[in-house]
Amino acid sequence: MLVRLEKEKLIKRKPFSVGIADWFMLPKTPAKNQFHYLHDVGCADIFSRLYPEMEAWSYEPQVGNTRSDRGMKLKDKVVYFEVDRATEKEPQLREKIESFIQYGRETNQQFYVVFALLADFDVVMERGKLLRKLFSEYKRGNQFTVCNLPTLTSLDSQVLVNGFDQIHSFNTL
Repeated sequence: MLVRLEKEKLIKRKPFSVGIADWFMLPKTPAKNQFHYLHDVGCADIFSRLYPEMEAWSYEPQVGNTRSDRGMKLKDKVVYFEVDRATEKEPQLREKIESFIQYGRETNQQFYVVFALLADFDVVMERGKLLRKLFSEYKRGNQFTVCNLPTLTSLDSQVLVNGFDQIHSFNTL
């Protein structure tokens, strides 16, 4: 059916390398590359792991010059996710953190930000160390945490680490 819709130009296809399924999308959808694919799969992983316990999955506010990758309401908490593939340098990470802080001031909204790392183990360790250092400089308590995305499996997962190297779950934020 998808091939027929593609031939009729009702959808378009984006092929990827072996092992990654092709994407079918509406004709006006901007072109995607493998980086986007892996990033969006990371976002989908968060959704599928926390879906049974979330109340909403539509929070993607404009934060500074960009949008939050994804967001959800978990019980009484609003949580924004940044799926981090370790491609941004420290100045961009600082800007992102500062943009979230400014967004909180402008909206007077209490929320948490989880940087969900999606990379090889050694990269995750180094990136987590950098992010925890940045979090500690801003002194925001548990507002900013980092985790290795594959370890995030439920609200009870003790995988969120703040800038003071304290480990939390969503239930203990």
